[in-house]
Amino acid sequence: MADKLKILLIARASRNMGGRHTGGIAKHVEDLSTCLVERGIQPLIWDFTLGASFDKDGILVRSNNILEKFLSLLYAAFGLNIFLSDRYSMLSFREKIIVGIQALQLKQCIDNNRISIIHVHSLNRAITGYLRHTFPKKYLVVTDHGFWQNKQLQNSSDNRAWKKLQYNLDCSDEAIIISDYARKMHEQYNFQCKKYTLIPNPIRLQNLPLLNLKRKKQVLFNGYNKSVSVKNFNLVVEAMNSDAFFEEFKLVAIADVEAHEYMKGKKTRFDHVILGPQPWETLIELYNTSRLLVVPSKSESFGLVYLEAMATQTPVIGFHRMIDEFKSRVGHTVGEGFDSERESHVDLANKMKNLLQHGIPHEGIRDAVKEHYEWDNKIFDFLNIYQINHE
Repeated sequence: MADKLKILLIARASRNMGGRHTGGIAKHVEDLSTCLVERGIQPLIWDFTLGASFDKDGILVRSNNILEKFLSLLYAAFGLNIFLSDRYSMLSFREKIIVGIQALQLKQCIDNNRISIIHVHSLNRAITGYLRHTFPKKYLVVTDHGFWQNKQLQNSSDNRAWKKLQYNLDCSDEAIIISDYARKMHEQYNFQCKKYTLIPNPIRLQNLPLLNLKRKKQVLFNGYNKSVSVKNFNLVVEAMNSDAFFEEFKLVAIADVEAHEYMKGKKTRFDHVILGPQPWETLIELYNTSRLLVVPSKSESFGLVYLEAMATQTPVIGFHRMIDEFKSRVGHTVGEGFDSERESHVDLANKMKNLLQHGIPHEGIRDAVKEHYEWDNKIFDFLNIYQINHE
């Protein structure tokens, strides 16, 4: 019997996969891996931060331990000459260390498992150039999950960081962008690639049921990473504090330490609870019982939580570029866009009141989400990129 086709995904493993990460890229890679397994393809997730290797639901998760990282660094320093070679000149010293501690075991993983395709998540990964030079004949795909949101990159006066992004595109056989807005950002920064493909981040509706539950007087904020600095949790609190209308509502926030710090000593006229990362079953219930999802981010490369709320017919307030894109693609009113550069917490409060009082037309939204964003449909876009015959 022939071996399964094997695809290596360079990414962080989600908690469901035995890793440490929630939401975002980790969730995307988890769903992609599951869909590949269902179609007889063997995915391997390489997450060098774990320090252990294991199998999870037919998906191989691979990493290297501390001793292996040390040996790999020696190999990179003296075998690859990573710290002096011009080949890695666009990497910072920290990035060279990151590549170095992966190089040897990652090479062995690819060789021993006869990997055919390498898919890197995301564009700013320092390892991409090493993969191209070490495996020039492997098919190399890179997904950009929002390069412009990297705060370190935006604040960098070192031009090497920007050169690395273009270099990673040059190394790729194909680059996936996940929204029309992302395409515009690539154009704005004059990035070029041999081949771009737009694939919006899909969801699995079978895992996100529409439940017949009573909607509570509850507002949901689901923005765990960079809750204040990017997701604007503080604006939600200010908006709800600005109007007595919100005294009857409870704010349920899935948020990080930034939100906890912001709320220390803060007096509110509404009830609230701040939760950490939640199991998927809890998220399903929250989406189905909340009257509104509000995550008025400064920027989003896609906004997966917006899509999840749409699938449960929950109105959304979010980053205006992505809300406009969702409206256009699904052909339905899904909520309100918010532009934090031009609008204030008072504007946010007015939009929240309007949606809480009037809601949105529900008919057809879930079907439209299924048509445009369901994994069972979108997986074929990935198989096309991987050049896999799926007839």
